[in-house]
Amino acid sequence: MNGMILDLSQRLAAIQAKTLFFVCSSPKSGSTWVQIMLDAHPRISCGGEGHFGDQLTPALQRALDDYNRYIGWKNGQKIGNLDGYFTLGNLELTYLVRTAVLMQLARQTEGRSPAAIGEKTPDNIGALPLLEFIFPEAKFIHVVRDGRDCCVSGLFHNERLTPQWIEQAFGTTEAYVAQFATNWARDQAAAARFAEKWPSRYMVVRYEDLVGDPTSGLIRMIDFLGVGHDGEILRECGSRGDFRRLSGGRGPGEEDHRSFFRKGVAGDWRNHLDTRLNDMFLEEAGAWLEHFGYARE
Repeated sequence: MNGMILDLSQRLAAIQAKTLFFVCSSPKSGSTWVQIMLDAHPRISCGGEGHFGDQLTPALQRALDDYNRYIGWKNGQKIGNLDGYFTLGNLELTYLVRTAVLMQLARQTEGRSPAAIGEKTPDNIGALPLLEFIFPEAKFIHVVRDGRDCCVSGLFHNERLTPQWIEQAFGTTEAYVAQFATNWARDQAAAARFAEKWPSRYMVVRYEDLVGDPTSGLIRMIDFLGVGHDGEILRECGSRGDFRRLSGGRGPGEEDHRSFFRKGVAGDWRNHLDTRLNDMFLEEAGAWLEHFGYARE
């Protein structure tokens, strides 16, 4: 066991020497597709979904809070003039989260020797400042997609998993669209604030641009992570992310509501959001659609 602990410590030190990165997005923006393509690179490991910011960190915070409450109570039962014991604060929490994440990344890379190691959780978009604080050396890739396509894709995704979801959670499709638009705009605002503060460590890639020219988008991301590429590597990454391969043989535009990779095209929102629903989305998020180059139509 002692040897295993020592080995793990050495592996964590080696992980920290790599380029670390996190992929974020609003729901149904294509981040899983990006993860698959990046992970196909022999010098990149991209796993998902670890939920380090929205689940792991709060869980460890609760554990420390419980421990501190007990220590505080125990310290109140002093024996003579003896001092009580220490409680754990933000520094210790940060170190514990960082170590836990590194352990997960070490497991993710077993059997491989990547130069860049990353994790994809869409919810990272709401935890960018936290992840940056814990990993001040990390880079961040933000996958953006027209929020209306995200909205429609999310609708089909959740109806596939829980057919009564819209009715139970929102009551009406209109309420779902309004809430999705609000959340999507919030996510883009959070990413923009982060990008303004850390421009050299942040990049945005649009889903639509990847659909139109996957190779150019891959080159941008790979160069951002600082690892090399050649024609064979780019072909392999593109092949792993090919829609026909991911969908089990369907071509882009051939729809299957039962599949996670439902349709694989841009602009499908026009087939599902009528003028009233589109106007509703534009009212909530039109400025951010324009910010990322999407037409107000």
